[in-house]
Amino acid sequence: MDVGLDHFQHFGDPYCNSPSSSFLPEGVSIHLWDIEETDRWDIEETDYQTFSHIQHATPLASAELIFREGIKKFSISDSGVASGSGPLNHPARGMEVVWFGPSFPGPPPEIGPALGNVTFNLPVSFLVDLIEKKGYSCYWIENYMFFYIVASRFLITKKDMPLLKKYNPFLSERGPWLAKTGQFWAQTTCNLGKQERRVNLELMIDFDEDCLQTISNLWTISVRWPLRSNGAKVGSR
Repeated sequence: MDVGLDHFQHFGDPYCNSPSSSFLPEGVSIHLWDIEETDRWDIEETDYQTFSHIQHATPLASAELIFREGIKKFSISDSGVASGSGPLNHPARGMEVVWFGPSFPGPPPEIGPALGNVTFNLPVSFLVDLIEKKGYSCYWIENYMFFYIVASRFLITKKDMPLLKKYNPFLSERGPWLAKTGQFWAQTTCNLGKQERRVNLELMIDFDEDCLQTISNLWTISVRWPLRSNGAKVGSR
């Protein structure tokens, strides 16, 4: 299904009752929709958590391949707008990326996706270098909402994609990913449709070949044990 090209910067309905849906606000915050329809639209400091590293979590079998062959990019394969099941004319459709998320202390959440037992960790200074020194841009792709979770997704790429919603974490004051006071912050909760939801920050990084070849010199590797209730997701993500 095709949609108008202008819809890639602002679309969807965060209040729909579907078990899963995708939306992207017109402003710079998840909360900036119709204020009268939102129970609490102002973002508070308690909605955020700092992080000093990002991590790529993967099952043991996939980690073994990374050890042998290096990390590789894969096509977006879930139900988001940039996946193969999304709009045919989406600018990011078919792109190959590596998924990362913030690394918080403690075990994985009790409920929600568990993406594997092995994590490849990079300091946030690596992200700073990509955006400020190496010519990468950041685009807010969507907020994919399933049950009580909102996956706030950003594409980081060297490609110029003017049809997408550009995002700068160093300038944003209210978005789901902030860089301020010398730290990186990820939004972890939001209130949509009078219901508090967990926010997962997801970074889809379109590395160039040079980064793919040298990234192993920068990461640290750790092992975790996701709770039995959510299990480990098998796949290449």
